[in-house]
Amino acid sequence: MGRPASFDPQQLLGEVTELFWKQGYFATSVADLGELTGLNPGSIYNAFGNKRGVLVASLDHYGRNSIERARTALRGSDSIDQGIGNFFDLMIAAILEDKDAKGCFLVNTWLETAAHDEEIKAHIQTIFNAVEEEFLSAFKRAQKRGEIAKDADLQVLSQYMMMTIWGLRVKGRMMPNRRDLQAMVQQAMTAVRQVMLKDDSDHTLRLV
Repeated sequence: MGRPASFDPQQLLGEVTELFWKQGYFATSVADLGELTGLNPGSIYNAFGNKRGVLVASLDHYGRNSIERARTALRGSDSIDQGIGNFFDLMIAAILEDKDAKGCFLVNTWLETAAHDEEIKAHIQTIFNAVEEEFLSAFKRAQKRGEIAKDADLQVLSQYMMMTIWGLRVKGRMMPNRRDLQAMVQQAMTAVRQVMLKDDSDHTLRLV
C-alpha cells in the first residue's frame, strides 16, 4: 500500500536517510526510494524536487540530529570535561550499536560526491561548522566559568574535537572495538585537560 496523498515528507526522512547511508547516493535509485517509502516517482519529485533533493533533505535530517546531540551533551553538563565526555560516550554507543558499521553519513556522502557536486560538499560543510560551533560555544562558556585558561586557543580545540569525531567514525567503520574507540577519546580529553585551570570532574571512560 502506498502513502496517503497528505503524507508528511519529514516523516520519511529517517527511513530514507538510512537507505542512502547504507547504499550510498549513486547506488540508490528513485525506484529504491519508491519501494521504501511507498511513493510513486511523481510524489517523490513533488515533495523533494528530484533524487538529489531527497539527499539534501536526508543530510539535513542527519545533521539536525548531530547538532542536537552535541548541544544537549555540552549544554546540559556542569563542566566542559563532563560535557565532552558525555558527548563521546553517546557517540561510541551509537557506533557500537550500528551493526552495519556504516560510519558517518556526512563523511561518506562527502567522499562519494567530492568529484561531482561542490554544492553538496558546501552543504555538508555548513553542518560540520554548526557542530564545531557547539564545541566552540561550550569552550567559551567554560572559559568564562574559569575552567579553561584565558590564553587557550578555543578554535583549535574545537577543530581538534571535530578531528576526533571523524577519526572515531572511520575507526568505527573499519574496526568497531570499544577499547580502541575509548582510548581515542581519552587522548582527546587529555588535550582539553591540558588547558583546564581546574579538573574537578570524575568523568573517566572505562576501558572494558
